[in-house]
Amino acid sequence: MDIVSVIIPTYNRAQYITDALDSVEAQSYRPLEVIVVDDGSTDETESIVRSWTEECDTEGLQICYRYQDNAGAPVARNRGLRLASGAWIKFLDSDDMLAPNSIGRQVETSSQVKENEIVFGDLGVMDRAGERRWEQHYEPPAEDEGTFEYLIGHIVNTPTPLHRPRLLEEVGGFREDIQKGQEYNLHLRLAVAGVDFVYERGVVAYKREGNTGNSVTDRNSVENNPDAHLFIQDNRCDLAGEYYNWDIPISVRKKLARGYWVTGRQMVRAGYYDRARYCFRRAEKYADDTSHVVGPTPYRWLSMIADPVWAERALSFLKEILRR
Repeated sequence: MDIVSVIIPTYNRAQYITDALDSVEAQSYRPLEVIVVDDGSTDETESIVRSWTEECDTEGLQICYRYQDNAGAPVARNRGLRLASGAWIKFLDSDDMLAPNSIGRQVETSSQVKENEIVFGDLGVMDRAGERRWEQHYEPPAEDEGTFEYLIGHIVNTPTPLHRPRLLEEVGGFREDIQKGQEYNLHLRLAVAGVDFVYERGVVAYKREGNTGNSVTDRNSVENNPDAHLFIQDNRCDLAGEYYNWDIPISVRKKLARGYWVTGRQMVRAGYYDRARYCFRRAEKYADDTSHVVGPTPYRWLSMIADPVWAERALSFLKEILRR
C-alpha cells in the first residue's frame, strides 16, 4: 500500500487540533504519515500535539511535528510538502476533521484515474463542538464544462482533493506571496498546467461551523484587505487568459464578469469607491450582456441606468430605512 501524507498546518488551535488528529488516526487506510507544521503557535498547541504523539500507538501511523516562526498557512503547507514522503498528499486544516474512511475511498478512486487527474470530494459542515454534522455536496461539473471553467465558478476547498505530489511540485505548491484564496489559486494553476479534477460524490472532510478564532480570515476581509480581493479577480482573469490563449469563451467571461461585479458591490459597502468602480469597469469589459449584474430587481435597474456605486449606496440606504 502507498503511503498517504496528511499535512496539517496549525496556528493557535489547541482547542481543536486533537479532533483533527483523531480523525486521521480513525482512518481505516494505512500506512499514513501525519506532518503537523506549527506556524508559530503561542498557546498549548505544541504540548497537546506532543502528548498526542506519545500516546498514539497505532501501527502504520507515523507522526512528524515541526515548529516554525509565524509565516502563514501557505508557507506551512509547502514546508509539509517538502517533508512528505507519501505517494499521495492530503491537506487538512487543524480545526477540520476527516470523514471516516475518506482517505481509503479517495486512494482507491485515484488509483484508477489518469496520472494528470486529481480526485476531489465534498466538504461537510459540523458544529463548533464537532459533534453534529451535515453533508453538503458540490454541484458536479456539467458534461460540456471543462476543468478550468468549473474551478472558476466553484471553490474546491483545501481538504477535499487527494493530491499527487508530482503535480504539486510541478506548479511550485502554494503561492506564498498572496494573502487570500491560496487554494483557489493553486487549483487554477494546476488546471493551467494540464491537470483535470475528477469529482467523486461523498463528504471527505468536515469544516467547523462559525468563527474558530481565525485571525487570518478577519485580517483578509474586504474591509481590512480590499486589495487581496482585487488580486483574486485579476489573477483568475490572467490565468483564464493563459489557459485559453486569450480566446476566453463567453461562458467563462460571464463568470469573470460576475466575480468582478460581486466584488465591486462588496467594495462599495466597505467604502472603497475607487476600487469598486475599477471592478465594475472590468466586469463590463468581460460581459456580453447584463447577466453579470447581481442583486435584487430594483438594484439591477438602477445600476444599468446610473452609476453602480450610486445604485449600491441607494440600495443600502433603502435597506437601512426599512429596518427602522
